Amino acid sequence: MSDPKTSTERILVHLLRPGVGAEDYQLSKGATLADLLGRSGATTKNQAVFLDGVLAEESAPLQNGSIVTIAPRPRNARFLYETYKPRPAKQAVPGFIDWRDFEPSWLPGGEQAPLATELVTYRDRLDELLVHKGQFVVIKGKSVLGYYRDRPSALAAAFKEYGAVPVLVKQIVEIEPVRRLGSVVP
Repeated sequence: MSDPKTSTERILVHLLRPGVGAEDYQLSKGATLADLLGRSGATTKNQAVFLDGVLAEESAPLQNGSIVTIAPRPRNARFLYETYKPRPAKQAVPGFIDWRDFEPSWLPGGEQAPLATELVTYRDRLDELLVHKGQFVVIKGKSVLGYYRDRPSALAAAFKEYGAVPVLVKQIVEIEPVRRLGSVVP
């Protein structure tokens, strides 16, 4: 494995912390949680650090698309364990989407909503897709066109294959933060 400090390949990591919010960091492939914490200047004193929803050590390796969350550490360690222990899929982590739980009813218009079929295909084929975690997938209906290193390549392939029609182009992740947009005034 190459030294993370000299690698030219980059990964995108999302850092969520109280009082700061969400931040994105480009790090060298092979970087660890300690590398992210050092770069961000984040303190972990009296804090719990989670990597993709699981308590993590600073030596944990980061992957493209990893989500690191820093939260105040409760004084009672038993409470921490009970709060963040692995739980059934139906108990989603607040502020995150677990794509295994996705239901078309979440969308305005339900199953008739644009891209509802594609999102169901994403959910149903998630195990297969996660082999390509961090890459971008193009889905039209129930078909997967392919996997791409970046969004522009995926968009170009989708346009070449399907033309100017709705298709799902999405980075492959199992769990991701909910991104809220401000209100829209017509």
